[in-house]
Amino acid sequence: MKNLELSNISITILPPATASRPVDGRRYTLIHTKHSNDLHLSIGDRFDNHKYSEEDRKILAFWTYQSGFYLITVTMNLDDHLDGMTVEERNDKIEKYLTIIVLGDIKFYKDFPWLLDAPIYVKVDSDLEQYKQPKYFSTPRKLLLKYKRSSSLFV
Repeated sequence: MKNLELSNISITILPPATASRPVDGRRYTLIHTKHSNDLHLSIGDRFDNHKYSEEDRKILAFWTYQSGFYLITVTMNLDDHLDGMTVEERNDKIEKYLTIIVLGDIKFYKDFPWLLDAPIYVKVDSDLEQYKQPKYFSTPRKLLLKYKRSSSLFV
């Protein structure tokens, strides 16, 4: 994600979704194209499977309601991009992708501010056993605060 610029991000809301609906089952598809370094974020009631090739990085996230709480579950296909990375480098990459998803849907959080504190769980589709289990990562609020404090997050 070196030299990633915010101008490289396109955001599409897939009808019938709107900036504030649905909450349950709201889905995000973030595609990081390998060749152009562009990012495409689609928000809707379904995943957008039309904008990626097998060599692009694909991050899928969705809102669910479990045991009286909302949470975001994220699945990433970063296996071939994790080779040789330290845990810190891997977490930085995941954090950047999650921040893009949260920033891309900022109007949603204005309508539902209590969801800023919803937990985010990340599962990496990987052949490596240590990445397969979903793990707590952060909350939208923590990601936004870190982004606000760091103007160099995307460098």
